[in-house]
Amino acid sequence: MRRIASTMEVLVLGFFAGSASADLGDNDVGMNTHVPADDVIEACVDLGVGWIRVDNNWLENQPTPGAPAYVAALDSAVTTAGARGLDVYMTIAYTPIWASTGDTDGTSTNDVPLAGAYEAYVRMAVAHYRTMGVTHYGLWNEPNLDSFWEGTPEQYVDIIVLPGLAAIDQGCADAGHADCMALGPDLASVGEWDDVLFAIMSRMNTHLVDFDIYTHHSYNGFEETGVNIWDNDRFFEVLDHQRFWFTRRSFLQVLDETGHTIFGLPDREVWITETGYRNQPPMDAGEQATQETYYMRVIDEQLARQWYTNTFFYEILDSLDTLDGFGIVRRTSGPDATWNDNFDFKDAYWALRDRIDTEPAFQPTPCELQCCDGLDNDGDGTADMADPGCSGESDDDESDDPVVEIPTILAIAAPGVALDGSLDEWSSASFVSLSSPGDFVSPDHAPGDASDLSLRFALMWDATNLYVGVEVADDVHDNDAAADMLWSGDSVQAALDVGQNGGHSYDDTDDFELGWALLPAGPASWRWTAPVTAPADGSQVFVASITGGLAYEIRIPSTSLGISTLAEGQMMGFTMLVNDADGEGREGWVEWTPGIGSFKDPASFGVLSLVGTVLPADDPAEPTADLPPDPSTDASVDVVEDLSGDTVADIPMDDPGTDIHPPGGGGCTCAVS
Repeated sequence: MRRIASTMEVLVLGFFAGSASADLGDNDVGMNTHVPADDVIEACVDLGVGWIRVDNNWLENQPTPGAPAYVAALDSAVTTAGARGLDVYMTIAYTPIWASTGDTDGTSTNDVPLAGAYEAYVRMAVAHYRTMGVTHYGLWNEPNLDSFWEGTPEQYVDIIVLPGLAAIDQGCADAGHADCMALGPDLASVGEWDDVLFAIMSRMNTHLVDFDIYTHHSYNGFEETGVNIWDNDRFFEVLDHQRFWFTRRSFLQVLDETGHTIFGLPDREVWITETGYRNQPPMDAGEQATQETYYMRVIDEQLARQWYTNTFFYEILDSLDTLDGFGIVRRTSGPDATWNDNFDFKDAYWALRDRIDTEPAFQPTPCELQCCDGLDNDGDGTADMADPGCSGESDDDESDDPVVEIPTILAIAAPGVALDGSLDEWSSASFVSLSSPGDFVSPDHAPGDASDLSLRFALMWDATNLYVGVEVADDVHDNDAAADMLWSGDSVQAALDVGQNGGHSYDDTDDFELGWALLPAGPASWRWTAPVTAPADGSQVFVASITGGLAYEIRIPSTSLGISTLAEGQMMGFTMLVNDADGEGREGWVEWTPGIGSFKDPASFGVLSLVGTVLPADDPAEPTADLPPDPSTDASVDVVEDLSGDTVADIPMDDPGTDIHPPGGGGCTCAVS
């Protein structure tokens, strides 16, 4: 039975998976075909895909407890596909009535089967179809959807996966082979699928078993196909970029949480075995254009990742039923020998055909040089001739890009910073200035000018604290959210990757995300991400009203970051942003580097470096007209006193430079710890 890799295997696989030119598997493309007729198989051959996915419906192929009576059309399809050079991925699923433990929802095909019944069928089916060349078998389909599986994730593992793994090995041996592979779990990106994946992988861990290839289904879209960050997870967020801290985890993140990543990469290949776009109506010209764009964007995402190696689009042929429109060909006649006269071909068909034909990574003998192998060898998000390091297809070094410096901010040592909302101790700090429109990011709002949102920020440190000072120019202050949602209004967010180990999602080792805001009841802080072993958030914030905006003075104890003592020379990953809302929820943000707002990505952070030298103040020649005034020098600044000193001061009601008013005109609670 399959087992989790040994320590040595993990180290070896990790080395190759993380190397510049290695890939976990060959890139390919497949089509979902169900049980295809010969002319549909010919369309797949003409398209240039290497794989088809077929349905081995248990209830149809073993309708009684006796020996299977395999559907002739399935046998014919598998034989024809093999003869035409196509590899077959066969999904074995759906319970016949005789094998059911009971129907609880009125749908018999999704029933939990009797113990041993599925295992026996899988063994016989693998022995039968391995002689026809089938080596890859899926254990059930979308077991997180009630319509396909009415059992629990634990029952899926115990009754389907564990016996199924053994049956695949045994059936393969019965056919005289030892090369069959088990794929799964083929979950749909619907509902809390990440929790189901976590439960499945965790239970498999307890039995020391694993799939040979991880599979998943995602019909999630892209901005180019009409899905923005507020609508739903986009395709790449399902893969490896959790959208927000409160949205579903990515596939890669769950693999990481369950111990199935090595150096940030999955320990096995990942195949997306269902994805696609539904044209409604099926042959509409605009819908065809969107479908074509969707297909090309999915291919882009595959080729940008070493570990995502195969895509099965759903589907080759319009079904003419309740799911009609997903196909990229539509039957007009046949089936008969003149296969190409039997269909109308949609735009996505021709685009995918051309992409497969011209993409080096999809060729039978792919180019092995870095600038024509279809891989992002240097990890900069681009591949081959799109990479600035490639001078031509014969270039074998993608990594000779122009040098890109990682943004770095220096935090100077400070002998104790008084948390009073006044930045008069910060005159020697190294400030970074950011401003709309140039630094503004939004999925759906145009940027305003510098008065709408601009800022400068700096960091300092002492042995036991990290300090963040931020001055924000904002013409309208708007935040009445609960503390855990303070990001949805005017607020400051910061993220730290203490160990600088990067990654495309937060880990449970050393990644932190925190935020601070002035709410109607006073300042508030929240920590969304931290290792489970981290102590409670001990950060404190003091907020001061200044002309045209606010000043934030923040203290983060080093112990809250898992560090006993800070010292000169320490570095960590860091980024920050300031959110902007002007009365109708968050419109966008100004960010130092990406990694918080659009997606959680420590690999995109800048570097925070702790230095001891007192640096010169900002260059006086640097334009500062768009920045808020320094509260230490501007007489118009109204400092809001700290509660901890028992000196509570309201934000002045008569200050024309502020739009901030506490509820009911009462006192402003402007320190939080």
